[in-house]
Amino acid sequence: MIESLPAPATLPQSEESERAVLAAALLDPRLLPAVSARLTVDDFYHQRHRLLYQAMLDLQDQQVAIDVRTLQASLEQAAKLEAAGGLAYLATLDVDLPDLGRVENYVEIVKERAVRRRLIEVCRDITRDCLDGGLDAQGALGRAEQAVLSLGEQALKRGFVPFARIADETLAIIEERPDKALIGLETGFIDLDRMTNGLHRGNLLILAGRPGMGKTSLALNIAQHVAFRLGKPVGVFSLEMGQHELALRILCSEADVAFGKLRAGHLSREQWRKVIQVLSDLRKGPLFIDDTASPTLLEVASKARRLKAEKGLELLVIDYLQLMQAGGATRTGTSRSRPSPAASSSSPRRSTCRCSPSRSSRDSRSAGAPTTARSSRTCANRGRSSRTPTSSRSCSARSSTARTPPTAASPS
Repeated sequence: MIESLPAPATLPQSEESERAVLAAALLDPRLLPAVSARLTVDDFYHQRHRLLYQAMLDLQDQQVAIDVRTLQASLEQAAKLEAAGGLAYLATLDVDLPDLGRVENYVEIVKERAVRRRLIEVCRDITRDCLDGGLDAQGALGRAEQAVLSLGEQALKRGFVPFARIADETLAIIEERPDKALIGLETGFIDLDRMTNGLHRGNLLILAGRPGMGKTSLALNIAQHVAFRLGKPVGVFSLEMGQHELALRILCSEADVAFGKLRAGHLSREQWRKVIQVLSDLRKGPLFIDDTASPTLLEVASKARRLKAEKGLELLVIDYLQLMQAGGATRTGTSRSRPSPAASSSSPRRSTCRCSPSRSSRDSRSAGAPTTARSSRTCANRGRSSRTPTSSRSCSARSSTARTPPTAASPS
């Protein structure tokens, strides 16, 4: 059936736009750095245009002035002048050039056609992987998603932005916020919000500590506040606990009942009535839990993008990093790999990380002293946070928070 699909007469391309880009760089070499920041040689469809563009880039690297004569000499030296169309083609590049000031538009047309061509190639490779049977379904799916994400990165238009524009946008953001307070997403902990100014979009925050210190409890408390108090969509990847155990913890926290009693069913009639009422209220909260064991970075990015598209996403929690996989292999330390910028959402991400100090380090510390992550700050909220969504006993105040700026980021 694949072979019966009609093949296009030609791949997506725009010869006029390619000529316009080359002519603009030839007439005004000062435009070439901006063009080269956006286009590569492979973005050109026609072979002679690739040769001309590569020659221009070579002259730019050699700091040689670019004009028809120097370009001709460079092509002759590489024995590629005839393949590039000859001197007659060079002399007529600027014929019918619509407007030199619209070179950015021509560049984007060339880039858009190139991305579409690569997408066609990726689709062919995906079809081949599925038909050949050399990969299992999960491996073929991972390779396909990685290829598409790579195309998304290439299509992104990103570069230097004038500070004046950034300052104006920042000022507009400040003016839009209530009480002129530069604060992100509230966590429900007053002291933590005061130190961090809230959870900001695109940030990666890591809760680090030894086992049993309350990392999961603190992360859940923040997720509960954002979802149930603020009404913002929150996604939770629980790699260690099942979704039912997390639901029990949230119920105990919100209803203020002991976890052991609720799990064993040893509750009074009044406590049962309170649990049922709290459960009815929590049903309306936009909290989403995924308890898939040992997911890969691609799986996390894919599910986060899907949740962002379907429900929206303001906060993403991963518990915890060491149980994730990168490239199919489980990492034993803190994961250094990150989802690609195209896959990343603009939502703040909060992850938990388990620290395993050496024996000598443990012996030198007192029993209650926490081991914090590098450059972390201790969050002491016990008994001082009036806005905490749960009782202070459900969240260990000994947990520490380390803020690491992301390289890019959110679900699409």
